[in-house]
Order: sequence, then structure tokens, then C-alpha cells
Amino acid sequence: KKKMQGGFRSILSHGNVVKSAILQRMR
Repeated sequence: KKKMQGGFRSILSHGNVVKSAILQRMR
């Protein structure tokens, strides 16, 4: 279970990075 949590966390952080990049592009 710990392994899955770590992977999920990395995916969430990656999603945040993509979101911020998209927001900057829209500006």
C-alpha cells in the first residue's frame, strides 16, 4: 500500500506541474 501511495503522490505532483504550465500558457 505504501508503494501505491508514493506513486499516487508523484502523479498528483506531476499533474500540478502540468496545471501550472497550462495556466501560465493561457496568461
